[in-house]
Amino acid sequence: MEKTVIKYRHCGRNIYSFSCPDGPYSQRIHDSARQCPICLQSLTFGLIDAPVALTCPFTNGHTVSCAFLIGSIHGPSHLGEWDDTEIHVGLSNSEGLVYNYTLSGVQRDDHGWEQCVCIQLCPPGRHELRELWDRELEQFSTSPEWVSERFDEEREFGSCCYGFALTFINHMHSLDGKVSLSRDEFTGSHILPRMKTSVIKFNHCDKDIYCFFVPDQCPECGVSFSGKRLEEAPVSIPNPFSNGHKVPCAFLIASTEDNVLRDFDGRSDLHTGITNTNGIVYNYTKTGVQRDHQGWERCICVPLVQPDMFSLMSQWDQYLEKFSSAQMWDPSWQSFNEESHNCYSYSLMFINCVLATQSKRALSKDEFTHSFVLPRIKRASKYMMLCS
Repeated sequence: MEKTVIKYRHCGRNIYSFSCPDGPYSQRIHDSARQCPICLQSLTFGLIDAPVALTCPFTNGHTVSCAFLIGSIHGPSHLGEWDDTEIHVGLSNSEGLVYNYTLSGVQRDDHGWEQCVCIQLCPPGRHELRELWDRELEQFSTSPEWVSERFDEEREFGSCCYGFALTFINHMHSLDGKVSLSRDEFTGSHILPRMKTSVIKFNHCDKDIYCFFVPDQCPECGVSFSGKRLEEAPVSIPNPFSNGHKVPCAFLIASTEDNVLRDFDGRSDLHTGITNTNGIVYNYTKTGVQRDHQGWERCICVPLVQPDMFSLMSQWDQYLEKFSSAQMWDPSWQSFNEESHNCYSYSLMFINCVLATQSKRALSKDEFTHSFVLPRIKRASKYMMLCS
């Protein structure tokens, strides 16, 4: 079974362990009997200090419909700029059949893409677009433009697998009334953020050096890294942004602009929300409480409930819906106010309502901001500086 890495903080340290998501929680040790592997003290988690699941970035492409897929014939460990292995891309239809352009022409693979990076392109609710996607993909793939004789790996944007995929994406954009994307736009906005999932930090030449892979030699002095001491080992700095729709029962912080990597700089407006158990984001706006099924794919997430708090999770959606339907969030009764009655006050008030059901004290705005929000925004800001 696939393992999930669980991260939590104790003894002033980040601690990582494995958890099997398919295993029954009833067979796990009760919270009171769990011990920290560092100090051996009993571990008891509550609301907000829940452990965080670090999900695997690789997906079975045959289970993701209408998506852009990035894979390697040598497996996911070779997906990175540190490796010379050829990366291959394709497009899945609504049944998970992967269309990809090769030296033999367009292939239709029903297996072989079980571990790849997936970018879903068609929203689940757009049924008419999904049906159109399948018809257009099959017709597009039979075009003479994609015969084997025209395949050319060396052209900057010629008849290669990437050109095939992006040309079809732009074809669908035109049918949906949207503007085309250039290669740089699509690569910068949709591919690089998923390929560069972690920044690596190490110290050498009395300097902190950051990169997206561990080089054989120090880029400053050219000395080999082999044989260095354990305490000098590189540290992985994970991407601080997550798909909020995949993090249930969480507090989310998102940029109000399209370019999330630019707008966590302290000078731009931010928006907050709360997810239900299905990843629907409840957020308060000038028109009242919205329930978003999409649009929060890249944001900062603060999990509020640990996975085995079944009693709270079973009531979470009911609490959230009832709270969001209250009169105070009706714009005809009380108007949205940028300073005192906004998305942040909505989110924090809900968190405090849940804390009250757990017989715990409420958090002030300053407490919640300084303890849970600012550290994550600062981390995101530093990460963006490294990526820029």
